[in-house]
Amino acid sequence: MQVNSSLVRSHSSSQINPFESSLCVEPQQYSHFVALVLSSNEMQAALNFGQNAIFSVGLTAMMVLAAQGIVAGKLQLALTALS
Repeated sequence: MQVNSSLVRSHSSSQINPFESSLCVEPQQYSHFVALVLSSNEMQAALNFGQNAIFSVGLTAMMVLAAQGIVAGKLQLALTALS
């Protein structure tokens, strides 16, 4: 029994790379992916801004409370000389 070699090569290459025909992206799909990437970047920037704001407000509040404690005499700075 003789097998057509071009048919075998064609079939085996499609099994190795099943996405060969889907490598070409349509412009409509590409614009959709670009919109998703931009939306993702905007969301990441908003989350980073929110995280930084929360951290900064907390750190400022701690510093204000520490300063008030020092002024009231309840807290003191431990300054030691290095020997």
